[in-house]
Amino acid sequence: MRIGQLFCAPLRWGDFRGDEGAIRAYFDRIIDLDLAGLILFGGDLEATPRLLEGLRRRVDVPLLVMADVETGTSQQIPGGTEFPGMMALGATASRSLSRRVGRATARESIELGINVVLAPVLDVNTNPLNPIVGTRSFGEDPGLVADLGAAYIAGCVEAGAMATAKHFPGHGDTGVDSHLELPVVRRGPGSLREIELPPFERAISAGVPAVMVGHIAFPALTGSDASPASRSSRIVTGLLRGELGFEGLVMTDAMVMAGAEGSHGGEEPVVGALRAGVDLLLYVDDAARGIEAVETALGDGRLEEAVVARAIRRVTEARRSLARHAGARAAGASVGCRDHVDLARQVADSAATLVRN
Repeated sequence: MRIGQLFCAPLRWGDFRGDEGAIRAYFDRIIDLDLAGLILFGGDLEATPRLLEGLRRRVDVPLLVMADVETGTSQQIPGGTEFPGMMALGATASRSLSRRVGRATARESIELGINVVLAPVLDVNTNPLNPIVGTRSFGEDPGLVADLGAAYIAGCVEAGAMATAKHFPGHGDTGVDSHLELPVVRRGPGSLREIELPPFERAISAGVPAVMVGHIAFPALTGSDASPASRSSRIVTGLLRGELGFEGLVMTDAMVMAGAEGSHGGEEPVVGALRAGVDLLLYVDDAARGIEAVETALGDGRLEEAVVARAIRRVTEARRSLARHAGARAAGASVGCRDHVDLARQVADSAATLVRN
């Protein structure tokens, strides 16, 4: 069983200080562990696509190469186009602009070797004290977030990248940062369905390929303040898969975040997430240790082989779906091009908002 397919490793570009030999050695480790792919943090306009292309040529099926590019590829790689944040897109209320930004971001990503866009953020920003979502959200109206999110996803898919709806079932009404502790959303089920879920329902209807589940507690759904959504079968299998009918790839937010632990310090978070129905675990700091935890859980019966096999199959299908775009790069043709810079300026101009007359 190819357990490594359940994991994506981080590639923190700055850690390597320009040492391409060390990066290639890190790629060797990814291949040896048979991981699904990597998440890129930082990069270089010339070296990143070249090194990732070398990695791509070593596998028969494209690896999942992911990046947070919510504000364009410049968020990770200097020289890419910087787009205004999603709240600025929300201020334009333009589906056309959102679609064009999604398409442009995906085109640049693919040229740089990134085939999974970790965007759009579909959290409805209803809590003004939210320390982590804020301008990353399209806004506080569920209908607007749903409309612009679906348009952004369509643009990404048109360009050949995999878009990711995040952070299910909604990180908008939180007062703490899930990187630092587990947020608890106190909404009742009715409010959740009226506010948090509509953008994700629209994204699923629009054919979004992947959904990222957040490390957020929803006691109204799980009955516990200590259970993050990423480790709740009621949320992943019951709500997302069952009720909403999502059949694509389900991934976690970064597993190094404090919210991933919840208050269940005695349980391995990796095992809990897989048991809940997650397919892919992002940013597990030690993938080899994670693989061992899964093997142990399979051996002692805490994880069923059928559950793990199903997750591996979904990851493999996602990788194969990207195969036809794997060689579609024309280095530098779109990254930071004039058309994309003009589009960013158009969004900024259209987002200008009169607060008070």
